[in-house]
This record gives sequence, structure tokens and C-alpha cells, in this order.
Amino acid sequence: MYPAQGNGLLRAQISSKQRVDYPLTVDAFPPNTKPAPKLWFKPRDLLVSSAVPVYVSQRFFLEILMSKVDFYRSLVGQISGLTDGEPDLIANLSNVSALLNLSLDDLNWVGFYLLSNENELVLGPFQGKPACIRIPVGKGVCGTAVATGKTQRVADVHAFPGHIACDGASNSEIVLPVYSQGKIVAVLDIDSPLFNRFDEEDEVGLEQVVAALENFSWNR
Repeated sequence: MYPAQGNGLLRAQISSKQRVDYPLTVDAFPPNTKPAPKLWFKPRDLLVSSAVPVYVSQRFFLEILMSKVDFYRSLVGQISGLTDGEPDLIANLSNVSALLNLSLDDLNWVGFYLLSNENELVLGPFQGKPACIRIPVGKGVCGTAVATGKTQRVADVHAFPGHIACDGASNSEIVLPVYSQGKIVAVLDIDSPLFNRFDEEDEVGLEQVVAALENFSWNR
């Protein structure tokens, strides 16, 4: 039997890497509640726009399950909190790389390549193993993202023509162009050791992430 009231914790399972516990007072469960009832709760401490389903997982304990839509909205909010008022581009990109690496599961590399000139990308802030320093525009997944101006979501990098293997552990990849004042200034590159790691919801969410970078000080 679950208690009708008491003190406990709300556990926000943002990802397998991020879990936050919030003190919670349970006033009452709905009448005739069955084990593991589905409730609705909107914690004010989380950056979510709508109520999210909450399940009782054990006595005095609620676990929040966040949708990908709310998860990426939360990331955008965290990026704003980390970078607002800071003019230094490298510092901001470093923090964004660290946040993405902390928040996203099953990654082996995440970071930025900066457009050095119209023909070449140069390695920027990242999290992961040492990487290729320069990538020609039009080559590999990163170069193709710049040449086409479109997100490249690759389920199997080994099947991608001209793939540049900086880390042999990578099996899938997503690369998103970063725009500022209508021009591509960089790409966000994320690799995973899993095949088909990134789906359409990840693509849409990460495009919102890179859109939040548009107002960074890209004139270096």
C-alpha cells in the first residue's frame, strides 16, 4: 500500500547521466489508487512547458519521465543560462559541448568545427578523443553539412561516402550547421558508438539547440 501522505523525493531522470532529486511533500494520492499510479506533476524547478507523466516507483518516491521535446527545450534553457552575458565564443562553445556530453546518452564525441574560410572547417571546443583538426568543405559528414546547408543524420557512418573516421568507435553521427546572420559559421558534430543513435526527434531538438547559438559572438 502506498501512503496517502508523507515526505519524499521527486526524481527527475533527465537522462542516464543526469538525475536530480527534489524534496516533495505528498498531500494525498487519488482515491482507489492502484500500485504505480499515473499522476501528473509539473515541477517548477524544471524547464518544461507542460505537465509530464509521473509514476510512483516506490514508497515516498515519484519519478518523472521527460519527453524528448521537453528534454531539448530544457537544454536550450540551460544553454541560455550558461552563456547569457558572456561574449567569449570559445568559452561559450566549451560549455555547450560539456553540457551536451553530460546530458545526451551513448555518445563518444561531441563538439564544434568552426568555418575558417569558405573551403575549410577547423576543430573547435569539444568533448571526446583527439579529433581531426581540419576538414575540407564538401568532405565527410561535417563538410557535407556545410556544402548542403542541411543537417546530416547518418545511421551508419561506414556507409556514408567519403566518411572521415576520426574515431573508429563511431557508428552513427549527426552534424548540424550553425548559422549566424544567415551564414554558416560552424557545425555541431555528435558521434555515437551505436548504430542509428539519432532519430527525427533528436534532429528537431538539436536544430533548436544550434538555433540558440546564433547570437553568439561569431566574429573572431
